Amino acid sequence: MLVLLLLVMIASLISYVILKEPRSKRPTFTTVKKYESRLLPSDLRYLYDALTSRGYYVSCEIKEKRSDIPLALEPFRIALIPRDKGIIKNTWLTVYLNMKGWKTILFSSPSSEKQLDEIIAEIEGYHPTSMNDMKKVQ
Repeated sequence: MLVLLLLVMIASLISYVILKEPRSKRPTFTTVKKYESRLLPSDLRYLYDALTSRGYYVSCEIKEKRSDIPLALEPFRIALIPRDKGIIKNTWLTVYLNMKGWKTILFSSPSSEKQLDEIIAEIEGYHPTSMNDMKKVQ
């Protein structure tokens, strides 16, 4: 009985996240912090450096009430989360951030240009405006 109740709660939470109409937020300005990239582990540092060299402004260690986002594109509320935290924690974090208005991209540490290009293609699929408008904001 308890298992059935738990499954119903999970199904309703997932259907809420899927059926919830996304809020379109306009890009906002973010504070630039020069020191934050030095604090990253090597796999996140590689992704951070690759994204910043391509014109993105990437924020590190964003606090979102009950969770920490290791890398994020704050103006567009895109969270970049490594897959190394486990299936349950990643699923919980994805659902929680989606409810808070974030779009999440789960990635394994990019070791090749192809994997990096896949992450960037996913980012470009999420942001609401053209690439030129995004660079103007940053």
